Amino acid sequence: MGSEDLIDILLKERDLLQALINANPDLLIWLDDDGNIIEYKSGVPDEQYVQNKELLGKSIFDEFIGVETQKFKDAIENVRKTGLPATIEYSVMLEGVENFFEARITPIKPILNERFFVIIRNVTFAKREQKFQKQLNKILEDIIDFLPDATFVVNKERRVIAWNRAIEAMTGVKKEDIIGKGDYAYSIPFYGERRPILIDLLFEEKPEIEKRYDFVKKIGDIFFVETFVPGVYNGKGGYL
Repeated sequence: MGSEDLIDILLKERDLLQALINANPDLLIWLDDDGNIIEYKSGVPDEQYVQNKELLGKSIFDEFIGVETQKFKDAIENVRKTGLPATIEYSVMLEGVENFFEARITPIKPILNERFFVIIRNVTFAKREQKFQKQLNKILEDIIDFLPDATFVVNKERRVIAWNRAIEAMTGVKKEDIIGKGDYAYSIPFYGERRPILIDLLFEEKPEIEKRYDFVKKIGDIFFVETFVPGVYNGKGGYL
């Protein structure tokens, strides 16, 4: 391969790399060994990754970027020692609103000195969605907890994710002792053994499950049953 061919390949690779960089919506920063910004590409125009100040020549440790300085210092030092990428999260107040960011720091080792490549992404929307989901889950948990009827909830792996006060009173089993448990753990307080019960009909309609009840009626996606359950109310049992 001649020198002209090699130069042509390098130019094409450079153009491809530049195109990938330009297409990236994140804030990209190149740092020297001291943490000074030697090159950067800002994110998409409607994303306020940094306050409106020039970045070139400034230190990533300066407060102009609004970051907890020690986080970047510790992360870069860790990357320098291990040679592995590191990720940190931080927040910045922009126009009175808290914005959240994720920074991924990767080492670059040129011939003369060490440099770092930093990718900063605005994760504010995801954080707000996460916070909203937690609030919603807490509301749903409170609603379930204060229902007058004994109620429990399982996820698709059939692990208990909710166990309200009424069912605690009925079974004598506390929420903290059963949340997260699977393998038919929810049947033990009722029947003293692990076996499929009513709720398992939602996953698989098996005749052997239905035979355990006095009657089973299905309306839409809802099952109605009646049976005597021996394990409830301190072993006195009851018709449910």
